[in-house]
Amino acid sequence: MFLGFDCAISKSSQAKIAKELRSTNFQKWTARSIEEIAEYFNSQLRGWINYFGKFRKWKLNRIFKIFNLRLTNWVRNRYKRLNKSYIKACKWLREYKLVNPELFVHWKYGVIDSWPLYNKSRMMGDYHVRFCERFSVKLPLPTWQEIECTSFA
Repeated sequence: MFLGFDCAISKSSQAKIAKELRSTNFQKWTARSIEEIAEYFNSQLRGWINYFGKFRKWKLNRIFKIFNLRLTNWVRNRYKRLNKSYIKACKWLREYKLVNPELFVHWKYGVIDSWPLYNKSRMMGDYHVRFCERFSVKLPLPTWQEIECTSFA
């Protein structure tokens, strides 16, 4: 009995799509607006989502991460006031996505952003606790548990 078939996108298909994104070199299209880039790529993105995302859309996140990275590089090249800063370009794209959430097809589907979270730790609190427990360190209670909330009625 053969159980090795997976309905999701294969690694070779991901590599072909990534190669296609690289070959367009759209991060250098600084003369075009973001709406023109969306118009150019939305049909391709919709096709990839419909074909490869039939069963496991989350497997396409790698493709969308590559696309968002290229889009961030486009912002860095297009807007000189950002001083080629990756963090500023990510912030600009996040704010633009809040204003126009349906500009790109993969934004409509709620794809997880690949842009970094600024001013936030990448490590979750439970990992900090596990690390400290390993060395038998006693941690103080969080301050939110010590303070009683009173209503302002």
